[in-house]
Amino acid sequence: MPIKKDRQMKIAIKFYQSGLSRREAACKAGISLNGLRYRMKIEHIKARSQREGREKFFIKRRNRLFSTEKLKILYLHKKKSLREIARMFGVTHAFIKKCLVEKGVNTRTQGDPAVEESKKHKGSQNGNWKGGKFKTPAGYIRALYKGHHRADNQGYVTRSILVWEKANKKKLPDGWIIHHKNKIKDDDRIENLIAMPDKKHRELPRRS
Repeated sequence: MPIKKDRQMKIAIKFYQSGLSRREAACKAGISLNGLRYRMKIEHIKARSQREGREKFFIKRRNRLFSTEKLKILYLHKKKSLREIARMFGVTHAFIKKCLVEKGVNTRTQGDPAVEESKKHKGSQNGNWKGGKFKTPAGYIRALYKGHHRADNQGYVTRSILVWEKANKKKLPDGWIIHHKNKIKDDDRIENLIAMPDKKHRELPRRS
């Protein structure tokens, strides 16, 4: 491998390890995404999981998403649960708990009045109910659909999947995702959606 190319690969790997996605790291270093994937494979560099990637995304944008004070307001004053806050930002409740603890906030436990009160007002009975839908930091709309084959632990599914499956009257195959043609991630009109394998989607040109 030419010295220049080898140097670019090493730079791309450093970018990736600093928190960028592989696509972002490859683009910034001026190499191909497939080239970076191959180099990471032969050097036994493990790729981050989807959950770890979301948390890296969250960390990079945390200051823009909300201030420390806003996080405290959501948890301490508005009495939102860890899971509710986690759903708002598309990360795990364990990660939100970690962020709170780092800021010196004691998290609630079973038996706490706020916890017991929240149990009495779930779903549509809760004053913060938004019809079972919320927008993730990445821009996608998630909808409540318990029992769906793509639902998370809380029963939420990306709305574009529900729209596509209803229109096509079949399940989205495993390993496939929904691509938004106009790159607007909350525009879930069926004419704007196309299903494709995740591998093919990762090879599409990035939005400028």
